[in-house]
Amino acid sequence: MENANLPRPFLIEFNGRFVANPPMDDSMEDLGGRVPAKVGDRKDAAVFTLRDGYLCKAGQNQEMTFGRFKIEPLAFMPMPVYWMLNRNMAQPCKYNGEENSPKLFESSGFHIGVLPGEENLVRAMPPHMFPGSEMKVHWQ
Repeated sequence: MENANLPRPFLIEFNGRFVANPPMDDSMEDLGGRVPAKVGDRKDAAVFTLRDGYLCKAGQNQEMTFGRFKIEPLAFMPMPVYWMLNRNMAQPCKYNGEENSPKLFESSGFHIGVLPGEENLVRAMPPHMFPGSEMKVHWQ
């Protein structure tokens, strides 16, 4: 897959808020190995890598994958984005733009962002839908 790797770790920002680290408690197991991805302050920001088409949390004992759930309803509407314990549960993604300045991440044609009115939850939006958020990558 083209645009499936980035050379170094990074943070993801949407409208001044950063994709936050997942909770490190039993909630992940209680929810079937996935929890909804949220945005928050920079101090809580997750550090990502993009390898072989998967956004992963960098620098953690147990690797966690960030993305759309592999099995979801066939609907052309915003879909939840999750933190998942098992990479096989996630759909792959890629970036659009230049390697040194990605403009957005997309998964199966849906772009990842934050919708107005749902400012704390990360969603994957169909191509026709305005993302409602500007994405920035902060290299680490």
